This record gives sequence, structure tokens and C-alpha cells, in this order.
Amino acid sequence: MAYSGTKLYDKTFKDTGDRNVGTLTKYTVVGLAPGTSYKFEVYGMSVCGKSFPIELKVETEIASKY
Repeated sequence: MAYSGTKLYDKTFKDTGDRNVGTLTKYTVVGLAPGTSYKFEVYGMSVCGKSFPIELKVETEIASKY
């Protein structure tokens, strides 16, 4: 799984990462920044190479004080 993130209000913020999740079918990504748009690419790997990625776009929420 690979991911990248940007903040609409802070053009200098960039977050990227790769995770090898092995044979897991579920994975929780921790440490994401609030109010940030992320793009996740999930793909399989085998001796034949990497599959086409499945792409998912999400935006983290900014917690309310109330």
C-alpha cells in the first residue's frame, strides 16, 4: 500500500509512505494529519510483479472543540 497526502490550506505539507502489509486483508493507517486529503493505492504483489492499484481518496476531519 502506498499513500500521499496534502493540505488544501498548507501547500507546503506533503506526506508520503509505503507499507508492506504482507497477507493482511485489513490495515489501519495511524498518524494521519487532520484536515488533510489523502490518496491511497492498494495493490498486490507476486513473483509476476505488482498488480494494477486500487485507488481510494479520503479526507481526514478536523475535530471540533465542542
